[in-house]
Amino acid sequence: MFKIFRTIKESSIRIEKLSEKLKNLEEENIKLNKTISDRNIYIAIGMPCTENYDKRIQLYMEAKKRGFFDDDNYFTPVDGGWRETAYFKHHYSPIASNYGYDEKTDTLRMSVIGVKGNFSACRVVIYKEGKWAELKTDK
Repeated sequence: MFKIFRTIKESSIRIEKLSEKLKNLEEENIKLNKTISDRNIYIAIGMPCTENYDKRIQLYMEAKKRGFFDDDNYFTPVDGGWRETAYFKHHYSPIASNYGYDEKTDTLRMSVIGVKGNFSACRVVIYKEGKWAELKTDK
């Protein structure tokens, strides 16, 4: 008789552990399905997909692919007082925050040096709300 109660108790403990594992597996399955779905969307629109869904990283990867880091390319900013009068080139910065993304305004900034009408070093907007800065080239 006691053996039956012990068996029931052990089975109940096993069922609880298995239920917890099942719940964890279901949560992981949801995450994997989202990752696969998001990856397919990014591939379809030509954006790189990163596992951490960090839009700043995705946009900088896209900026590199578009040529914003090439020495031969310069550009007018999307936003700011210089957008119609000055041209800039990427200027390497060891400070990570100089490559910033603002979620509220959906703007991406990068460190630059002024060329062709402006000789300053600053940060300018190269992407804003889906619009990229206009690239020019020395070639």
